[in-house]
Amino acid sequence: VSLAEAQGLVEGYMLGEEWKEKYYGER
Repeated sequence: VSLAEAQGLVEGYMLGEEWKEKYYGER
C-alpha cells in the first residue's frame, strides 16, 4: 500500500460511502 493509498483509505473511513463511490468511480 502506497502512502497516497493509505491516505485515501483514512479519508475513506471518515467520509464513508460517499468517498467509496467517488474513489472507486475514478479507478
